[in-house]
Amino acid sequence: MYGADDETIPEAAIESVRSALAAQAQPFEIAVYPNARHGFFCDERDSYQPAAAGEAGTRWTAHFAQHLQMKR
Repeated sequence: MYGADDETIPEAAIESVRSALAAQAQPFEIAVYPNARHGFFCDERDSYQPAAAGEAGTRWTAHFAQHLQMKR
């Protein structure tokens, strides 16, 4: 989960991660949230975005539940 406006992780780095993961035989998901900066998931930062953080948390939980048989 990345913020589109992350000043520390450029889009090229996200695409590099995407390419590396795509070369593996494991499921993955990359989401880039518009208008979100670095740390958008942390409620102790100025960059916190509750809507994006909530959606990212839901996606992580669903991904882990599906692929790691994690209980919800």
